[in-house]
Amino acid sequence: AIAIENTRLYQQIQQSEQRYRDLFANANDLIFMLDADLHITSMNKVGPQLTGYSLEELVKRPLALLCAPAVWAVTSVALQEAMSGRSMPPFEMEVLRKDGEPITLEVSAQPMSGDGVGNGLHCIARDLTERRRLEQQLVQSEKLSAIGQLVAGVAHELNNPLTSISGYAQLLLRDQELGTTLVQDVKHIHTQAERAAKIVQNLLLFAREHKPERVEVNINDVLRSTLALQAYQLRVDNISVVTNYAADLPRTVADPHQLQQVFLNLITNAHHAMRENGPSTLTITTRVGTPRRDQSDLDGTTHADIVEVAISDTGIGIPERDINRIFDPFFTTKPVGQGTGLGLSICFGIVREHGGIIWADSTVGAGTTVFVELPLRSLISLPNTLPNDGEPDVHDANASYQVLVVDDEEPVGALLARLLKDLGHQPILVSSGAAALDVVSRESFDLILSDIKMPGMSGFDLRNAIHQRDPELAQRIVFTTGDTISPATQARLAESGNLYLAKPFAIERLEAMIQHALRRRTVELGE
Repeated sequence: AIAIENTRLYQQIQQSEQRYRDLFANANDLIFMLDADLHITSMNKVGPQLTGYSLEELVKRPLALLCAPAVWAVTSVALQEAMSGRSMPPFEMEVLRKDGEPITLEVSAQPMSGDGVGNGLHCIARDLTERRRLEQQLVQSEKLSAIGQLVAGVAHELNNPLTSISGYAQLLLRDQELGTTLVQDVKHIHTQAERAAKIVQNLLLFAREHKPERVEVNINDVLRSTLALQAYQLRVDNISVVTNYAADLPRTVADPHQLQQVFLNLITNAHHAMRENGPSTLTITTRVGTPRRDQSDLDGTTHADIVEVAISDTGIGIPERDINRIFDPFFTTKPVGQGTGLGLSICFGIVREHGGIIWADSTVGAGTTVFVELPLRSLISLPNTLPNDGEPDVHDANASYQVLVVDDEEPVGALLARLLKDLGHQPILVSSGAAALDVVSRESFDLILSDIKMPGMSGFDLRNAIHQRDPELAQRIVFTTGDTISPATQARLAESGNLYLAKPFAIERLEAMIQHALRRRTVELGE
């Protein structure tokens, strides 16, 4: 009876041990044992999958050799405290894979039962690497959103002084008695003011959140505006830029904001690949032709004509083993902490959404070329554009008009008044919407130039108030604004139907806009 009972108990122990071994071997989490010296004594099959080492390379290896040196001091203290029998909450430990890539683990450690305190640890670890990457990406996304809001907030403030600088420079250039040397100096001031204004607009275009849209765009123009964002950094890092834009490049239907995101990412990657190489060259080429690769669109349509963009660098290049992985999410060849591995995967998605393809050719030590092919498409009919997208026809350049100028920025308002006087008109300047309503109640005006963003009553509020008194005059309001990129501003402008003038502006543009607004009034009145 004793022998039978012992046999039964022995079988139960064998079954229990087998269940433990199955659980240990097949668990989805990493399970490993440590001795008193924090050497690995055993580990389940998850260990080789996570670390890239074989099980033979891991067993008897000091855990310190797997951990990142910067965090081992903290990790070892946590393990020693767990070894002493103190109750420890789970803690994070960073381990380096065989290829050097870091892995973040959440570790729970308990002393081995039966071996006595201080004789070993039983550890269970969960891989948090992907979760941490997603959290970092979310933080980065929040940062980009905050930057977008910051840029939008200061754009109005930046465009006002730029408008003054550009406007007064244009006034000086109209002075026939100005000497040749001074004319050249003032031209430089005007050119640099326009350059600064363009940089502000490019930043706004990139930082704003845009709803997906399809409009006819010129790819060369998108590349030029994108390149302007990186021009300074490329120049200070001794990177020459060579552009070979096709002169006869036709317009195609695309989302310009999404394409700018693609091109900026590719230019930034090329910059990173070259900045440690000394003097280097970035080459951007566009062409129209047939596809280099036989690739059908998502709907099965094969496009005979495409626009191709090639962005080439003379950087370090990409190893052949990685060239087919660079568009995979979270894959990056950049050092730890310098890339999320999402940039090129986002580019891939955007290009595919446009019915195109993207690929790269690279030679280690020689450089990389990324190709983007987009199908040539056209809209059946373009959406209505705001009237000031084109040059308005001049109605009567010699006429003199009574114009009310409304702007809370004294330098900008004074500039507009000076420009209007120089053009032969009769301006009256006020600094608020309330003051404008008061003047309108006492005097008649041919036209009103009003800023949109003002304390108290905005330009749109002023228009609505005037519309209740004089709907015809409300249609003769021309808005001035430094925030034409804002979706909210665009929507209000489209709703009002009024013309607008983006800051900073040329004197000729101001006069043409005045003439266009008054010409439209004449047409509406049937005069």
